[in-house]
Amino acid sequence: MAVGRGTLLDLVIIWLFALSLTAPVALAADHAEIDLGRLAPDFSFVDIDGAEGALSDYRGKVVLLEFWGSWCGPCRADTPKLVEIYDSFNPLGFEIVAIDRGETRETVNRYNAKNGVTWRQVLQAEDGPILEQYGVRTYPTYFLIDRDGKIVEELRLWKLPSLLNELFDLPDESSSAR
Repeated sequence: MAVGRGTLLDLVIIWLFALSLTAPVALAADHAEIDLGRLAPDFSFVDIDGAEGALSDYRGKVVLLEFWGSWCGPCRADTPKLVEIYDSFNPLGFEIVAIDRGETRETVNRYNAKNGVTWRQVLQAEDGPILEQYGVRTYPTYFLIDRDGKIVEELRLWKLPSLLNELFDLPDESSSAR
């Protein structure tokens, strides 16, 4: 019986080792186009209101791609701060394009109305092409894109105000967005 357990354990170890060799390659392929300083991969969409658009339509503006869902606790926790940042920087040319994963229009509209979210929303299925294109696996995920359409950084929300101050040539002091 010990031999059987040992053999099973050996097979599990070999399987895990083989998986570890292939997993990083698959992840690297998912992120192959997401390089800092390079053009953000463009995509077309129909937003939650039925209007067509593309990421490239935002050239000349600083854009935050927000990958989120109202089912995501950390996403919900970020919402008030994100509303504050958006309200502070939007008049300067800052936009947010939010990519929601797997929810209905009604759910997203209800959440946004309750929380003062006014930026553009795009619905994606759980395996949607934009999520795959950007290799999104965790939520929230944020990509900051400069006026030239280049990816500045994949970031956490706490870092966004100082990056926006830098991109808009503002002093990096305490502001209402912090």
